[in-house]
Amino acid sequence: MDAKDIPDARKTLRKYGLSIIPLFVLIAMIVMGYGAMYTALFATSFAIVLSFVNKNTRMSFKTIVSSLIKGCKGVMSIATACAAAGCVIGVISLTGLGLKLSSLIISISGGRLIVVLLLTEVALFVLGMGLPTAPAYMLVAVLVAPALTQLGVPELAAHMFVFYGACLSSITPPVAMAAYTAAGIANASPIKIGMLAVKLAIVTYIAPIFFVYSPELIGIGTPSQIILAFISGVIGCFGLSIGIVGYFKTKLHPLMRVLTIGAGLMCIYPGIWTDSVGYTIIIGIGLVNLIMAKRICLKQLA
Repeated sequence: MDAKDIPDARKTLRKYGLSIIPLFVLIAMIVMGYGAMYTALFATSFAIVLSFVNKNTRMSFKTIVSSLIKGCKGVMSIATACAAAGCVIGVISLTGLGLKLSSLIISISGGRLIVVLLLTEVALFVLGMGLPTAPAYMLVAVLVAPALTQLGVPELAAHMFVFYGACLSSITPPVAMAAYTAAGIANASPIKIGMLAVKLAIVTYIAPIFFVYSPELIGIGTPSQIILAFISGVIGCFGLSIGIVGYFKTKLHPLMRVLTIGAGLMCIYPGIWTDSVGYTIIIGIGLVNLIMAKRICLKQLA
């Protein structure tokens, strides 16, 4: 997009900034424990009332009705999928299939947590194919989350692991719904778009595993542990990202890519020694690339 086509941020916020407030109201009410239907009704009503404050967002009665109809049509596919997932979950609960599948996963893995996590991710991608995030999470949480909790994984960490996998099912080939949508817009191959999405989001495939081994990443632990885990996680994800993409200010040497990927994994894995080595490698390679990029820039200017 050309710079002239990008709208000015200040002007946009001045004209439409109030439209963001209902979103924060929605999130706040969910956090406070209000019911989903009441929260949605209140946030929608609040958005309609708030629109009259600014003449740029003011809606007529016809526009309000049209917006409500569009909103209902937009959630129909998700509501249908959630209803179908609810029926499946009911059958699973009544027949005890969820417990049987959890026991099967544990027996196949031999009780090894990393194997259980990998099998769970495979189940997530298979069962979540073609489903929106919410029903995919609902379905898999009932089937495989108990296997994680049986091995001593905190319940929040187990469900965050499952939720991330449910989100990733939309970009994982062969049934990558988000990739198909993007391919239609870009007039490109859905499989190529899907594979590129997997490459760019590879960190997101790896990170949930570390939620299990380091629950501090999702806020379980003391404040100091959480802060340290957050810093390590950010640096680790940065290292993984530049290593996988192969670029930071300038193209990365293949050996540097391998080192940054390894260092990124070390940063995310809990441990003072692994963190220290990971920090050193990532910062060192980052500085080397900055110097190389500066030299290339000076040569081009000369």
